[in-house]
Amino acid sequence: MRDLKSRYGSRALVTGATSGLGEAYARSLAAMGFDVILTGRREDRLNALAAELKSTHGIAVLPIACDLQSPTGPASLVQQIHDHGWEVDLFINNAGYGKVAQFGDAASDEPNNTTGNNACKDMLGMIDLNCRAVTELTHHLLPGMRKRQRGGIVIISSVAAYIPLPYMSVYAATKAFDLLLAEGLFHECRRDGVDILAVAPGVTKTEFAQRAGSVRFKGPSRVPEQVVRTTWRAIGRKPRVVDGWTNNLAVAILSIIPRRLAAYVVAKSLRSSAMDQTSSSPGQ
Repeated sequence: MRDLKSRYGSRALVTGATSGLGEAYARSLAAMGFDVILTGRREDRLNALAAELKSTHGIAVLPIACDLQSPTGPASLVQQIHDHGWEVDLFINNAGYGKVAQFGDAASDEPNNTTGNNACKDMLGMIDLNCRAVTELTHHLLPGMRKRQRGGIVIISSVAAYIPLPYMSVYAATKAFDLLLAEGLFHECRRDGVDILAVAPGVTKTEFAQRAGSVRFKGPSRVPEQVVRTTWRAIGRKPRVVDGWTNNLAVAILSIIPRRLAAYVVAKSLRSSAMDQTSSSPGQ
């Protein structure tokens, strides 16, 4: 295991820390001796994880319940970190979600309809959390890292960033945003001693699919701890990394086949799930 503390500092921030990848990153950082700031919406889970990490590893843990999808969420989180006198040396931007839906095909999204599935709200929420929040948090935290001439930022993208994803079009677009943001910042910040990395997991055993809707993603799945290990091996060495050899193979294939063909195949796979979402929504 690389000595990340000597490279970046002693304190890390993990968003979306209450489950899945975020929890795995938090556990790994705590095991390396980092003090950690944990944030997520579920305060009970945050406090339980914080107590466990303190007891097991003897580190300082700052749990902050926060909804980063809210317009004021990112600024509120940064202010609370500042109020506690903490600095962020390593930032893991993991918070995000996806949703399976047929774009624009929900009568329940009409302005005066309050009983529907709020598909448009979900899509705008994805943009707020997956794009706006990561941009705002990075904008707040990066100047301090540059001033200290060291730091690291990990932005969780997805294999979905490499392909048009019918029925998850907004999600794929947000993850492409994350990928390109990280790649650009990698080159902006490398002379300042700050490492930026986009991580693109594929199918991973987390709560993502449950929140995304009635969908079963095909293909071999990874576990969060594998994604974390991939991250630590890659950070500081490259601007982006795809987790797992099967996902790397898939991305390589996607780079040589027509995008239209790739989108057609995905559409056939996800269409039934999108239809199930629509038919099972209240008011439909």
